[in-house]
Amino acid sequence: MLGIIAVVLGFMTCIPYLNYCTCFLEPVVALIAIVLGIVGLSSSEPMHKAKATWGLILGIVGIVIWIALLILALLGVVSLAVLQEMQYSY
Repeated sequence: MLGIIAVVLGFMTCIPYLNYCTCFLEPVVALIAIVLGIVGLSSSEPMHKAKATWGLILGIVGIVIWIALLILALLGVVSLAVLQEMQYSY
């Protein structure tokens, strides 16, 4: 369940005014999903292993989404700074 929440929060960081709270909450939820997925894999029941595997996968996907959006945001800030510098140089 936490893996699904992590992925949804990862995509919610693209929504203005929501990204301030979700950009810090999403990696925490994703890391908890990864840890609980690893702990759940040690269970002996096959039903729990399937849920734990999906939690682990979705937690990792949530972290990847967060990192990708963080890189895109940093590229946007850098390109904005470069454009402003080019504007003032003329």
